[in-house]
Amino acid sequence: MKIFTETEKLKTLYNDRYSNGGIAYMDEWKSDEKDRIKEIIKNIKFSKKGRALDFGCGNGVFVKVLAEALPEWIIVGCDASEVAIQNAKQRYPQYTFFVSASGEMDVSFINSFDLVFSHHVLEHVGNIVKTAEEINEYLKPRADMIHVLPCGNKGSLEWNICQLHKNGIDKNCGNRFFYEDIGHLRRLTTDDMDRLFCIHGFHKKYEYYNNIYWGAIFWITNNGRSIIQKLTDTNNAISASAGVKLSCYKFIFLILYYLQIPYKWYRAVKVKKDKCFYHKFFLIADFLPQLCTGYIPRFIRKKADKEWNNDNNKKNGSSMYLHYVRNI
Repeated sequence: MKIFTETEKLKTLYNDRYSNGGIAYMDEWKSDEKDRIKEIIKNIKFSKKGRALDFGCGNGVFVKVLAEALPEWIIVGCDASEVAIQNAKQRYPQYTFFVSASGEMDVSFINSFDLVFSHHVLEHVGNIVKTAEEINEYLKPRADMIHVLPCGNKGSLEWNICQLHKNGIDKNCGNRFFYEDIGHLRRLTTDDMDRLFCIHGFHKKYEYYNNIYWGAIFWITNNGRSIIQKLTDTNNAISASAGVKLSCYKFIFLILYYLQIPYKWYRAVKVKKDKCFYHKFFLIADFLPQLCTGYIPRFIRKKADKEWNNDNNKKNGSSMYLHYVRNI
């Protein structure tokens, strides 16, 4: 019987997830996340021309985002999943993509990039130290990195909810939050990231944090009842008082979730180009409900946007955007 290595198991997992066009996995991200990446790149003020690598590019969504943010740069994408790379090549034939994984580097790209970008990648890789070494190999002596990933710092709404659960933060799995996907192998803190890359000569220049409170509420109440039920499950509460708090969270999250449904449904049907009789009937029937409750999602979104604009320097977000620089 063949014994598979951790790398082979991860490749199999993600090849399966990206199969059938990758429609069900990492196929698209909301426009506000893409705009946030572009905003960060604009604030950094990179040189007019250069070469950037989207490390762990998946289906190539953020290769396109990088190309829009850095229009005169050469943008390349790589991923450990052969299926993901094939999908990316079909979706974006104008860009270069290659398959890469720790121990299987494409030598033609060594020391050839001014910037490495990763978006929700480092929490998935098997050996984080080897991955950092691989990223370093792709970069020039003078280079930048931008890494976007879940944040394990204390104080976010999600971190506080984890404190109410037994084993809410799994120390045996890189301090992963209990509700996360099994593909998440760790949840790094800012200090973890600093230590990981300082040995390669990088220091952090800019740091941004999202989903502190209102951003987390926006994410939770827009991801369906299943995530709400999982987050607020009282069966594993650390105490009776913790169970009461979780029940309160559940009540608030479910109320906000249900109140947003008429507005979201109305908008989803309204944008359809070819509306049939049933679509038109639904728009009429849903007009008053969405009018009465539409202020709820707009209010939450406004609060989340304000939080990002005013408090993105606070470290207690559940997601982080870190910019590192090496000047040699």
